[in-house]
Amino acid sequence: MYAIYRQVYGDKGLFMNLLYHCVEGIPVEENKRLDNRGTIVKDLQPEGHFSLSSYDGQDLFFIEMPFFFVCIYNDILKIVDVELMRKAFSVNDSFMYWQEWELFVEHHIAFRINLAIKMRENELSLRNLHPGAYGTKENLDIIIKLKELGIWEASREQFPLNLNLTDNSDGSKIPWDNGHCVVVNGTSAEPRNIFYVMEDVSGVFYIIMCQNKNKWDYGSNKMTEKNVSDEDEKNFNSVKHSELHGIKIITIIFTTQPYEGSENLPEILIVSKDNFKSYFGPVFSA
Repeated sequence: MYAIYRQVYGDKGLFMNLLYHCVEGIPVEENKRLDNRGTIVKDLQPEGHFSLSSYDGQDLFFIEMPFFFVCIYNDILKIVDVELMRKAFSVNDSFMYWQEWELFVEHHIAFRINLAIKMRENELSLRNLHPGAYGTKENLDIIIKLKELGIWEASREQFPLNLNLTDNSDGSKIPWDNGHCVVVNGTSAEPRNIFYVMEDVSGVFYIIMCQNKNKWDYGSNKMTEKNVSDEDEKNFNSVKHSELHGIKIITIIFTTQPYEGSENLPEILIVSKDNFKSYFGPVFSA
């Protein structure tokens, strides 16, 4: 283990690039260059950090890294400033519980956006930020300015009915409207959703409100179009009756159940059992 820390500390740019291709599920050739010195993917295989799996029978491969190594990389590269294994992805008796699932989604959003920024991406479409998600072409084509995200957990307040949010750990004020925060609602809030503010390239501000519905696929029930529309309407009404003004809403529904209905609902993105692998990628969907 100490060898991994030493290697990654010694060449952060190289291993950041390797991690990016792994997390984003970008297929590579074995001789893909990862730095200016000419280090290629195949050169790093003997280190034992990852394996390669064939992509569609071509001369392309997915980089598959154990999640434990992703956590070690994050400890060093500081993609998100937390210990991933302890904070976001803990399990108990092989089950992930309600609160931890929401923390997982929150950390996954921050991790991917912050990693893209470290790879010198300044803006991305919602299609690229939420790969595989169902939604209208108009919504998925929105280009968002990227800002590094910090991770916050509200105390007892419920956004957007209460805009004065305090952090659950120390009571400090959460600057949720500065575009640098992804926040999970307080433990007493219902629903305990996730939200963050983003600005598109034309200066329009959006609140992205993530709803985690029917997290465990008991009986393989389906998430219906009506279920999805009802959740979006709840979000719309909650913002309408708040003190928020001049901001648009996009709802993202996360469900482990299959989705049945239109894949082109305005102002709604859907991540379901059907597109989990596309959305979370090979590391986080495993």
